[in-house]
Amino acid sequence: MIAVVPFFLPDEKPSDFSVAWPTKPNADEVQLEMVVVFYLGLPAGLPERFAAEVHRFGQTVLSWKDGAVVIPSKNVKILATSLSHNKGPSLVFSVRSASMTRQNWIWLRSAMDFLKIECKEQFPGL
Repeated sequence: MIAVVPFFLPDEKPSDFSVAWPTKPNADEVQLEMVVVFYLGLPAGLPERFAAEVHRFGQTVLSWKDGAVVIPSKNVKILATSLSHNKGPSLVFSVRSASMTRQNWIWLRSAMDFLKIECKEQFPGL
């Protein structure tokens, strides 16, 4: 596995991001999404570590400092990124696929566990 160093990646999403991840899922796709809102602001470095973590799920299609689109298997795409949310900055993890499978939930749970462990270890009291 290749190590991903977020600080060497571009700051902005690539211009072809909307091709790899359209605004809405295709008609034949389902989407499972987790949004974690940090009301007091994102802890420094967490978005970058979260984006780097998602690379282990599959082949990277696009990467930028605080986000990535990866393809873990045929007809499945995963997006991890940080966004501005009306209630505060957030981290988003989405899985799009032709059907909702157990594996989709496993990927989502893995992302959730990563955030839980990171916040507990790196940012005690958060």
